[in-house]
Amino acid sequence: MRLSQISWIIYDWANSAWITVILTAFFPVLFREYWSSHKWATQGLAISAILTQLMVAMLAPLVAKLASSKGSSSLIILAFALLGSILTSLLAFTPPGQEITALIFFTAASILYFLSIALQDGLLLFISSPQERHKLSLLAYAFGYLGGGLALLISLLLVKKDASYFKLVFLGVGAWWFIFSLPLLSIKHEKSVNSSLKACIIPILNQKRVVFFLIAYFLYMDGVGTIIRFGVDFGLSISLSKEAVLSALLLAQFIGFPSTFLMLGLSRLIGPLFTLLVCLAVYFFISLNAFFISKEWHFFALAIAISLVQGGTQALSRSIFSNMLNAENSFVGFALFNIVTKFAGIIGPAIMFLSAEWLGTNRPGVFALAALFSIGALLVWKSQNN
Repeated sequence: MRLSQISWIIYDWANSAWITVILTAFFPVLFREYWSSHKWATQGLAISAILTQLMVAMLAPLVAKLASSKGSSSLIILAFALLGSILTSLLAFTPPGQEITALIFFTAASILYFLSIALQDGLLLFISSPQERHKLSLLAYAFGYLGGGLALLISLLLVKKDASYFKLVFLGVGAWWFIFSLPLLSIKHEKSVNSSLKACIIPILNQKRVVFFLIAYFLYMDGVGTIIRFGVDFGLSISLSKEAVLSALLLAQFIGFPSTFLMLGLSRLIGPLFTLLVCLAVYFFISLNAFFISKEWHFFALAIAISLVQGGTQALSRSIFSNMLNAENSFVGFALFNIVTKFAGIIGPAIMFLSAEWLGTNRPGVFALAALFSIGALLVWKSQNN
């Protein structure tokens, strides 16, 4: 494996600490218990998610075009990691009851995180052949799970020793994100032709199979993203203990590491497309069963089921789409790919918001996500058999 490929994989290790510890675990808990009122917590998180998705959707094509024309994607990712690290650290010094300030810092860091992911995805075409991409994408997610799980374990041990140490968690995760981003500087790529953004996008969208895949990805990633963002909040909202919810998340991280290798083996056996469809079928049944959660072991069972397929779903989506692009349009192509992800992250949070606001519970919202996975799976099949 080449140095550029190892460096690319390490960035998943770097950013997974942030999404696991901050976005998925600590911020939802602290926002509910420290910065905000319990009543407004789900709505506040939903507003943050929607704002993040809209801003990323607006900025991603411009950032991708800049990276492509200047050949500077690694430097831009590093700058985003540095700014995101600073914003994450500022949360450590945000006083209790300051929900607006906390949401601003968190939302800004979220925007930087997701923009950096779009650029990282675009680098895949420069460091690998089409045959290598499924393996590299899965390996990156595997080590992302391991890094995120290790960071979460350290964070939970710190807070267990002293609850006030949550400040060290925010400082440490911010530093982790930036420090492990530094190897990306070893990746170089050529500048693309300085054409207009419109001229870059139109040839991509003229491919019918690409359009079908992006619509499918829009639907099922709406479900995946909502589960990632609201899993902890969902557990707390149905009166499960904080300790149980975070323990389930930690267990899922470490199960996710070997599970991604399982998906790699399965993709070699039945192919990347059928493996992705298997993952989406598991998500479909997870959404249906989440409605009936009443005990802590139910939550643990669903967390384990999610960990079995989450890495495979995201990694194979990335690698399957990468093989629809070429190096010249990779950054803009993955900007579209990530724009779809961000808009997909609006419907799910909106469902959760309305479910909590109108019905007083998240259960119907989670149940409704099943439709997104089933329709998405059908369109994935159509995109590869059109």
